[in-house]
Amino acid sequence: MEQQEEQKQEINIIKRALLVEDYDYCQRIMTLFLQKLGYHAELAADGATAIKYVESKSYDLIIQDIGLRDISGKEVVQFIRQSKLNIDTPLIAWSAYVNKMDEKKYLDWGADSVLIKACGVKDLKKSIHRCLLTPRYERKLHYQLRNFKKNGRDSSKEQKN
Repeated sequence: MEQQEEQKQEINIIKRALLVEDYDYCQRIMTLFLQKLGYHAELAADGATAIKYVESKSYDLIIQDIGLRDISGKEVVQFIRQSKLNIDTPLIAWSAYVNKMDEKKYLDWGADSVLIKACGVKDLKKSIHRCLLTPRYERKLHYQLRNFKKNGRDSSKEQKN
C-alpha cells in the first residue's frame, strides 16, 4: 500500500534559470513568471555577476537583459556562448525595445529567442518553447563550431601580424 502511494507522488524537478536584470521591478516580475512556469530563478543584477555564475553553474534557462549598466548585453551573451557549462543553455534576450533589426542582431549574438519586456507569462512560455525546439546537443555543436571558426580567424590574423 505504501509503495503505491509513493509511486503516485509526483516528482518535481526544479529547473534552474539565471535571470540577468538590473532593474528591480523587472527582476520581481520575471522571477514571478519563472516561478509560475516551474523555474527557480537565480538573479544576477549586473553582467559581472552573470559571468561569475555562468562560469560556476549550469542552468536550464538564461534570460538576459540587453541593456546592462556595467557590461554590454552583447558581451555577456557572447561569453555565455563560449562558456563550458552553459554554451548549450537556452538563452532569451530580454529588452524594452525590440524591432526586427534588433531581434536579428540579438539572435546573431547567440540568443535563441527575443522577448520584449512588456510581456506576460504566456509570452515567456512561448519563448521558452521556441528555445526548446532546438536540442541542447545541437545548440552546443553550433556554438562550438562557431567559436572554432572565430578562433581560427583570430589566430590567422595574429600570424599575419
